[in-house]
Amino acid sequence: EGFPFYPKVIITEDSGSGYQFFAEVAKMAGILCKPAGGKSKIAAVLKEYESDNVIIVADGAALGSEIKYFVMRQERSHGKLALFFPESFEWLILKSGIVGDPNIEELEHPENYADSKKYISWEPYFTDLLRNRTVDYGYMRYQKNHLGSSYIEQKEIILKQMPHVNFENQEKR
Repeated sequence: EGFPFYPKVIITEDSGSGYQFFAEVAKMAGILCKPAGGKSKIAAVLKEYESDNVIIVADGAALGSEIKYFVMRQERSHGKLALFFPESFEWLILKSGIVGDPNIEELEHPENYADSKKYISWEPYFTDLLRNRTVDYGYMRYQKNHLGSSYIEQKEIILKQMPHVNFENQEKR
């Protein structure tokens, strides 16, 4: 029930490549995209837009115990709040398959592959995995703070990882 979800506002946790991607998605859809500037600031940005249909896109790996707060907010939103918490934005790209075969085992069970001495969370692991997969492809080389145009050009493929959200242009509906 309530699907597909048609957001009017996208709130992203960060202001880096994830925000850049969803800002382009928002422009395509004729909606607003707001970067929170960190997980501790998401709630304040959400408060500004709580009367609109809002989707929060944040790294599940970064939110940790704060996820419970957002789930409670979603339950009280009367269908106006959607949550999308992939492991990280890099995980989302890897899962889409645009940078080669999405090795499901590496993505679904990172605990079997990520060295806990090297990675304090899954996010840097997935960032390194994406960087390593794209290091030899200049047009696809991944940079955390600047998203290359090739990722924007393939946004429809990446967005297939969010099947319950419809980002079609609101004015054309």
